[in-house]
Amino acid sequence: MPDPLLQPLAPSRRGDFSFRRGTTGIHVPSGHLSPIAEWEPGRTVVGALPFDHRTGTGDRLYATDLPLTPGTLAVGVGPEFTGAGVHPVAVDPGLEDAYTGAVRAALDTLVQENDLGKVVLGRAVRATLDQRPEWESLLRRLTARNRNAWVFSVPLGGAQAFLGASPELLISRRGDRIISHPLAGSAPRSSDPVEDCRRSERLTGSPKDHYEHAFVVDMIAETLAPWCAELEVPDQPELLATDKMWHLGSRITGRLRDPAAEGTDALSLARLLHPTPAVAGVPTREAMDRIHDLEKADRRYFAGTAGWCDADGDGDWVVSIRAAEFDGDRVTAWAGAGIVDGSDPDSEFTETGAKLRTILEGLGIVPAKELIHGH
Repeated sequence: MPDPLLQPLAPSRRGDFSFRRGTTGIHVPSGHLSPIAEWEPGRTVVGALPFDHRTGTGDRLYATDLPLTPGTLAVGVGPEFTGAGVHPVAVDPGLEDAYTGAVRAALDTLVQENDLGKVVLGRAVRATLDQRPEWESLLRRLTARNRNAWVFSVPLGGAQAFLGASPELLISRRGDRIISHPLAGSAPRSSDPVEDCRRSERLTGSPKDHYEHAFVVDMIAETLAPWCAELEVPDQPELLATDKMWHLGSRITGRLRDPAAEGTDALSLARLLHPTPAVAGVPTREAMDRIHDLEKADRRYFAGTAGWCDADGDGDWVVSIRAAEFDGDRVTAWAGAGIVDGSDPDSEFTETGAKLRTILEGLGIVPAKELIHGH
């Protein structure tokens, strides 16, 4: 049940910042957002960081004069937020052969370069819609379908905005307490309960997926350890479910040695951790070079990080996956998969398709299956 002490959140528009999970969240109207080129601790900031600054996409950060006070979503949803969905009138699903070919090239690179352990490859689908979607409806749909995800919306100027429903927490800070909950190792879910159970069991017992997951956990633990007086890292990942995917996840918790020290605010810690092996690979810089060579489109803010940080240094930053970028009535959605020794190109294409359905169906874009596969 929503907290009766929280004020209701106003409906979000494309130019606003929104960050919500379940029935509560943060909303900053566009009139209280001031774009900033540089940020210093002690200021309240919201926004998103790109996957790779080298492509020319810069930080999209805003200072705000409003306190980031959580509010609650209204229990009743008016007819203006029900939304019958939007339909693509022109579609570019990308070519299956192009993606599986990139996966095969990445696997060849893993064999040839002994120091490269993992490369994350993404693919995009694009569509022109029959109408501009109502923004609050998009956010409500994503929230309703992904109750445990962090639903975010970051304005990019004009008719452009970036939004998503991320299941992956990069860093959360409250006082001296921090949490990171990385996900790596995934499998599409099935509508058949028996097959769905089999898939979860295969993922739980998969050496390849545990190997991929360990990369991420080790990197995050090594990065956070110097800042912490205590750090707890699970020995084994947990099995987590979204509406379309099974994931391996590890909840890492810690206590900062000195929460007043420079570099311990939520945004600074997010910068230290981003990009993790879950969205780039291992080693990070070499993997990003391969991504630049093999992917056909700039990820921009996809697989970056989105969130907020207040003047005290507290905040939440999520990995910006299950995400899409809107420009007027045009939408581009992305999904990626970790490629390690033993990956199967066709399976990785299927996995990215399941991840794309999370965001496309969540946005009410139908028919999602045809958009993803091009038939």
